[in-house]
Amino acid sequence: MQAKIGGDSGGRASQLFKGVEAEGWRFVAFTRLVPLFPFSLLNYALGLTRIPLLEYLFSTFVFMLPGALAYTYLGYAGREAAAGNEGLIQKGLVALALLAVVAFLPRLVERNPQAQKEFR
Repeated sequence: MQAKIGGDSGGRASQLFKGVEAEGWRFVAFTRLVPLFPFSLLNYALGLTRIPLLEYLFSTFVFMLPGALAYTYLGYAGREAAAGNEGLIQKGLVALALLAVVAFLPRLVERNPQAQKEFR
């Protein structure tokens, strides 16, 4: 399948496939932490690569979890604010801190070459 998409001439698609396969879980982690890419299309595209299934599943689960928790807590804080409950400032600051952590996580994955060696 990759040969049909990328061609034998070493086009951009084949370079992309080679890069994704070389990075493996780090590529999956980055794309899951940064919600700029539509997950449905990304799932199909990653299915065309040779990333091992368990590596893909583990990376997807672990690196989608921080965003899911942060956005869930942000929704909770918003509901509490709309209801006029106490502790609004504290809940709002916790929600902002969680979003800041989620925004900073891709830099940790990108700059930590030791984690790649330990994962394999």
